[in-house]
Amino acid sequence: MKLNMATVDQVHPLLPDLVTSLDKLGILPPDCEGKTKMKEWVSRLSNMEVAL
Repeated sequence: MKLNMATVDQVHPLLPDLVTSLDKLGILPPDCEGKTKMKEWVSRLSNMEVAL
């Protein structure tokens, strides 16, 4: 993930790809804290307004 991103519309498009990549890692359990947190952030950012 790139640093210095501060707006939802900059960060949100990257997170689903990260979640997909984490899901593909067979070594991580389905309830892995990192996967759970990323999914929570995707949901949270989806509910926020984009910057104008």
